[in-house]
Amino acid sequence: LCMLTKIQYLDLSSNKLTGELPASLGNLTKLVTLSLQENRISGSTPQEIGNLVNLNILNFGYNQISGLVPKTFGNLVSIQLMAMVHNQLTGSLPREFENLTGIADLWLDNNSFSGHLPANVCMGGRLKTFMIGGNAFDGPIPRSLKTCTSLVKLSVYNNLLTGDISEHFGVYPHLKSVSLSYNRFFGQISPNWVASPQLEEMDFHKNMITGVLPPALSKLSNLGLLRLDHNNISGEIPAEFGNLKSLYKINLSFNQLSGYLPAQLGKLSNLGYLDVSRNNLSGPIPDELGDCIRLESLNSNIHWSKKYWMNGLQHPQQQKRKA
Repeated sequence: LCMLTKIQYLDLSSNKLTGELPASLGNLTKLVTLSLQENRISGSTPQEIGNLVNLNILNFGYNQISGLVPKTFGNLVSIQLMAMVHNQLTGSLPREFENLTGIADLWLDNNSFSGHLPANVCMGGRLKTFMIGGNAFDGPIPRSLKTCTSLVKLSVYNNLLTGDISEHFGVYPHLKSVSLSYNRFFGQISPNWVASPQLEEMDFHKNMITGVLPPALSKLSNLGLLRLDHNNISGEIPAEFGNLKSLYKINLSFNQLSGYLPAQLGKLSNLGYLDVSRNNLSGPIPDELGDCIRLESLNSNIHWSKKYWMNGLQHPQQQKRKA
């Protein structure tokens, strides 16, 4: 196979291939696409892969590849998509990744990477999806990501990243999904997130975020998921959240929220899941929530009204007994 030096597309994904990647893959210098995902390939990545300077797509996802990513990957200057998810890769990303100025999709989820992220990971300004969840990256978010206005999906969940959440993230006009959960971010949620009008998923749970909930978030008309649980957010739940007409799931549990549950949440016609438990909320649950006909799960530690049982929604204690 490695004698076919004129081959441009090689897709052997979803087979049962075993063994290690041969160094002779580096002879296939005409390759534009190399996809080996969903096999049982093991061993380290040969540095000769860096010879494939015409490569646009490199996909090694869902294998058992281990060891370090070679510095020669910085030679892949034509790369647009690099996927190495669900392997056993270790160490830090080579600084040479900053040479990949044309990359649009970088998927590194669920490995054992560590260290700081490359400072200029979005140097080319074309990065659309940046997914590094389920690793052990530490340190701050690179400044180049703050100014990376091309981002559509940003997923850095379950790492050891730190920094002020109000300062380390910028304005992303095309962003649809952001997941910062299970890290060490602190500070307050900036109202600047409303400058991401296409945002559909916002997941910041399990951090050290403080301050209040910005009422301006209510302008995110496409937002379907809002998870801010397990932080130290205080103040009241803004009544303006009742304007989030696309919202299906909201979890604000395990914070320091106080005041009443706003009656305006009853206008959320798509709401299916609401969790405000483990806060300091007071007063009854407003009757208006009974108008949320799609509501399947309501978890709180405040008083229930009979209107919910009339609409068929079960009290959490009833759900537990049934289970």
